[in-house]
Amino acid sequence: MNTKVLLTAFLGLILLLPAPAAPGAAGCGQSIDPFYLQSLKDGELKFQAKRYKEASESLEIAAFGLHAKKDAFARTRVFLGLCYAHLNESAKAEQNLKSAQALLGREGLQSFDLPEPGKTDLAKALRIFGLDMPAAPKTELPADGTKTPAPGAKKAAEVPPAKAAIAPLAAGADAGLSGEALLRESIRREPHQAGPYYALAGLQAEAKNFAGAKATLNKLLENNPAEIRGHLELGRIAYRERRLKEAEKSLEKFLELKNNVPVERRRVLEARVFLALSAYLRGDTKKARTALADTPELADPAFRNGLGLAADDLERLSGLLQRPAK
Repeated sequence: MNTKVLLTAFLGLILLLPAPAAPGAAGCGQSIDPFYLQSLKDGELKFQAKRYKEASESLEIAAFGLHAKKDAFARTRVFLGLCYAHLNESAKAEQNLKSAQALLGREGLQSFDLPEPGKTDLAKALRIFGLDMPAAPKTELPADGTKTPAPGAKKAAEVPPAKAAIAPLAAGADAGLSGEALLRESIRREPHQAGPYYALAGLQAEAKNFAGAKATLNKLLENNPAEIRGHLELGRIAYRERRLKEAEKSLEKFLELKNNVPVERRRVLEARVFLALSAYLRGDTKKARTALADTPELADPAFRNGLGLAADDLERLSGLLQRPAK
């Protein structure tokens, strides 16, 4: 990937960053990291440029972060299917197109909005894998064991065989390894771009490799000290480990540095919430309540639910927000 392409991707990522949340704004579940949306956009542009290998790399990264956004996730799967079809990796092509069909339905996939020649490519791929055909009618099994069509059923159209057989994969099967490899390569190519570090640390934390996740974030801060969100994520991971003093140290570092580096209001609120929870679990209720001062957004239950906290942490937070009567 040349410098011009990397610069374009970086500028696009900046443009996609959400504006700070207005006081009282409600969240409806966890937000989508703009890094993954930019990866989808990059993958589409590379596909249009017929750089199918590079496109598949960007799209594989996008697929990890877009599961909660159905339309974007389905779009990612369509483009991945077409990329792998062009790369003659028919098993992966069929897997991704079947995933897209499960999300969009057969007619939705067939009418998927694509610029040419992508539309022609998709129609051809669907024919190859038999995904353009309606489901075969059910058959009845007579006493002699032979299969005959149900009464009134027409003979199903013959489905052309796929280029290669494919066994259905469980959701996320071998995604972690390929995802980590792609993200590590992205970090190696552009060590000052923050998105891949956060994505890699997220995968590692999800796999409960907390030491690896913290090492990834510390490497980010070493290469880009201005990316202070790394301190917030370190605090979040330390809290999950119940290393409460360590969590407080990282969270307080983030809140100290926010005065020098512009950050989203939501990130500030997240840091205050985890600082409060850490202090509360250590028995320092006074510090916990102080951390939550001047946070009117947290009065909205929908906003609190959008922070992605565990049920017990939500209960603790709700209790801390109920100030004792004077």
